[in-house]
Amino acid sequence: MKYFDFQKSVQCLVYIAQQLGTDVVNKMKTLKLIWLADRMHLLKYGRPITCASYLAMKNGPVASEIRDILELNSAFSDQRRSYINEFILTVPKSYNYSVTGSIDLDEFSDSDLECLDVILAHFGKLDEFQLSDLSHEYPEWAKFEAQLEAGEIKAHKMDLMDFFNTSGNIDPIFNVENAELSKELFREYDEISVLHYLTNNANFADKGT
Repeated sequence: MKYFDFQKSVQCLVYIAQQLGTDVVNKMKTLKLIWLADRMHLLKYGRPITCASYLAMKNGPVASEIRDILELNSAFSDQRRSYINEFILTVPKSYNYSVTGSIDLDEFSDSDLECLDVILAHFGKLDEFQLSDLSHEYPEWAKFEAQLEAGEIKAHKMDLMDFFNTSGNIDPIFNVENAELSKELFREYDEISVLHYLTNNANFADKGT
């Protein structure tokens, strides 16, 4: 799969805040909206918007790298921290963030914005706890529910292939006609990306560096 798109993900945080029309946005709410947008884009177009890695956690799916952005992870390079600070104000261990810069729409494709707008129109009025409860109805999270509820695990890596599962009590907007084709496109693209990664690393090793 394509590697995580850092700049687009920062712009997603800005876009969601601006579209919601509030000065301060709850981090958990935004993470759930991004998950839903990634899910929809994957079903319709065979790729997620952010290409983030997802974790199943107690309050639902979490885009791991975007959570790091919202927490201003200390492992980020100075360049990445500077980019984050240019657009958003985020305080570690706080529940909210706010926008400080103008959005860069060039980071998005038309289909990215289409799916973000659909998700915001459909789910944007829900608060973080309602979105968390909603996420527990989706099969990609529900498969880990027993372990999470029992406290056996705090987080588990999610497989994006599970996002194509439309069984259970999920919103009808995810009943996408071409989902099976998108699934095949994603599988093929994922395999190509893995082969490309392995080939590059093999070449790197052969050079003895």
